[in-house]
Amino acid sequence: MPESVDPRRAGTPPAIDDPAGQAPSTRWPAWSAPATLAAWWGLIFLLTHIPIPSTGGPSPVPDKLIHFIMYGGLGVLLPAWKGWDRPIHWREVGGLLLVIIVYAVVDELLQIPVGRTAEWLDGVADLLGGATGLAVAVWSRGIARS
Repeated sequence: MPESVDPRRAGTPPAIDDPAGQAPSTRWPAWSAPATLAAWWGLIFLLTHIPIPSTGGPSPVPDKLIHFIMYGGLGVLLPAWKGWDRPIHWREVGGLLLVIIVYAVVDELLQIPVGRTAEWLDGVADLLGGATGLAVAVWSRGIARS
């Protein structure tokens, strides 16, 4: 008697590296998620700690929007440290939000020694961006039931 075939996978060849014959959940290598997170976090640190030359006029992009976008990316990528498509547990959301809050405060304070200013509104933009990014990650990955 032939084995039952999942109708969603009918006609799909099994993955070579999966002995059970089930396709892997993603085609990205496992190391790519934490590597992307580390690269993004490093970029944030670099961009927020280099002195900004005075251009004599206002920036074409509002400073708070830049903070929101940078930390939004961090919020999306933080849950990826264990993999791209792993569902997020509710208990992890609070911990990840705490990481965003602590890093936003530390990031603002570490700008002082390099001649930049620590602004609490930048911290608010960081927090709002990080929380929004985290919400996008939760929405796209789902919440783990267990």
